[in-house]
Amino acid sequence: MIPEVPVEIAIREVVADELDRFRPLWDDLYRHQTLHGMKVTVSPDGSAQWAKGLKPLLGRYARVWGAWQEGQPRGFLCARLRNQPPHFSGESTGFISDVFVSEALRGRGVGRRLLQTSLEWFDGLGLRRVELQVIAGNPKARELYAELGWEEELVQMVRIQRPNAP
Repeated sequence: MIPEVPVEIAIREVVADELDRFRPLWDDLYRHQTLHGMKVTVSPDGSAQWAKGLKPLLGRYARVWGAWQEGQPRGFLCARLRNQPPHFSGESTGFISDVFVSEALRGRGVGRRLLQTSLEWFDGLGLRRVELQVIAGNPKARELYAELGWEEELVQMVRIQRPNAP
């Protein structure tokens, strides 16, 4: 059975003036990803840089949808447009760069609804391909994406270089 988004949750597009309200959730997202094995280091002002870089793209090349409960952000999804390199057709591609739902609302259909909303936007643009990345150690997210028809294509591997100890 597919869980339903709680009635008190509103999914709607986030405007630039509201983006800073999502910075604590962005920080939570990257703490969560680190717990699941993400190895990249997030800058202490990472959420501020995220919001600053995203604001000029909103409404043109990017959208953010928020899950709101009682006027407070409880989840979000960031979707962007990008082009494949010329040797891969150069076609426009959708990219979902961030998906996060607060712990209290997980498993209740909020993430699913955010994803569906972004896919409707991409479909409206006529895109054939939409990509996202997921931390390998996050089985619940991977399961959700598979249920919604996503397929694994690439496996990203990293090697952290450590300087020699003196």
